[in-house]
Amino acid sequence: MALAGVQHLRRHPSRGHAPRRGSGGCFRAPSGSITTLREDDYFHGHQLVSLGDTRHLDA
Repeated sequence: MALAGVQHLRRHPSRGHAPRRGSGGCFRAPSGSITTLREDDYFHGHQLVSLGDTRHLDA
């Protein structure tokens, strides 16, 4: 999943259980940047792989 924008907000979906500590957050990223998340195949949670990657803008 790739997202672009100035600010990314991630919230834990309600699935009948309380979210773990630190499961949500607000991150700032440069405009036009790419953020990559990896989804866990078993629990379907998301892990931040890269935040605000701008290497594609250098070309």
